[in-house]
Amino acid sequence: MSSRRSLGFTLFELLVVMALMGVLLALVIPVLSAGPAQQARSHGEELLSVLHLLRGRAVAEGLEYGLYFEPGGYQRMARIGGHWRSQEDYPLPDGLHFRLEVEGYASNLVERGGGPQVLILSNDEFSAFSLHYESAQGRWLTLSGDGINDATIHEG
Repeated sequence: MSSRRSLGFTLFELLVVMALMGVLLALVIPVLSAGPAQQARSHGEELLSVLHLLRGRAVAEGLEYGLYFEPGGYQRMARIGGHWRSQEDYPLPDGLHFRLEVEGYASNLVERGGGPQVLILSNDEFSAFSLHYESAQGRWLTLSGDGINDATIHEG
């Protein structure tokens, strides 16, 4: 008895492929269609990590660091030889902007001007601040710190 192999796919094979495609789409679509709330959350968590890293480095190295906020993002800065030097830029996602308050006062954000608004000192203190992530639809996230304890993220 000779067996003849079919040249098509079985219904089971088609269902398995469709299920795998559904799982992959479910994972990819939220990443591709991240709205302002998700973008603000992701960027805010990254900034929180940078702040935590700089606090540790400032204490370990005995140097001052800072964050300079501008309309399109922020810069990480270090005080070297008595001058502030930019180390790395972190752009904001399109459609988001910052509103910054330092020590309880609104800070005017301008492109590339001077030293940092938020200082991270070698004694493990930093400037008290509130940084609001906003878009045309409203405020999405606030990252704030009192200058002594770790900074925190608040939704909305």
